[in-house]
Amino acid sequence: MVKTRIILLIAVLLLLCGCSGSQGETQTVDENIIITPDKEKTEVIELNGEKVYKYKDYYFLTEYGIPELTDQDIEKLIDKINEGDYETVRKGVKTIPDFINLFITSGFKPNKGIVSTDQYIGPNVGHIYYSDEGHTIEGGIIEYTISGVESMILKEGQCDSTASLFHYFFNDRFDEVGYVLIHCFNSAKEFGYSCHAINYFKKDGRYYLFSPS
Repeated sequence: MVKTRIILLIAVLLLLCGCSGSQGETQTVDENIIITPDKEKTEVIELNGEKVYKYKDYYFLTEYGIPELTDQDIEKLIDKINEGDYETVRKGVKTIPDFINLFITSGFKPNKGIVSTDQYIGPNVGHIYYSDEGHTIEGGIIEYTISGVESMILKEGQCDSTASLFHYFFNDRFDEVGYVLIHCFNSAKEFGYSCHAINYFKKDGRYYLFSPS
């Protein structure tokens, strides 16, 4: 009986102080205000007919999800990367804003010249070739960039790698996830080459484009 009264008292106190039993959850005060897990308030605005909000100096569509992880949670996931526990990291990141926060906090930097070796680290979740004026398809030279998991380990990579990493994180979180190659031409327009790779995903019957890099 005493134990029951104590539990009920704790529940009442939590309700009175507006607290909850869990931490690190995003709260939506109303349709226009979001409170992040780190208790930062951000406003939902309309831009070109779409609802967006600002988080970590970036604007996100509300359809991209809202952050669920605190900065401390992100630091713990970076520790997991360093320990080689990539699956825990993948399962821990459920929204695109948290994915970007993980990128920023880990110190990820672009590196166009990094090319994969024959020995891949971690799952090879899909490579996209790139070719430029020195590496043409016609010349038979195709270089494969490092996989998404490798780029997460090394904290560097280029658009192909980050698109691959996005696929690794979100392939089972949306209805469909894939790649889009943006085709370019050299200055003389003599031949074309793939100059940028981004992702697309399908959610609730609608397709979205997202460039992780």
